[in-house]
Amino acid sequence: MPAYTKLAKWYNQVTDSGFESFNTISATIYTHYLEILNFFDNRSTQCLSRILQR
Repeated sequence: MPAYTKLAKWYNQVTDSGFESFNTISATIYTHYLEILNFFDNRSTQCLSRILQR
């Protein structure tokens, strides 16, 4: 199962659970899911590009 599908299922389960304590983290993951998945796919972040810009 692709990571995108797993993350989407997790997000739906958290949203449907009604646990308000997960609202902040689920909103953050929803906003940044492409960057999160990119990290696990390429093991890269924006840190390298920021270092090279200096």
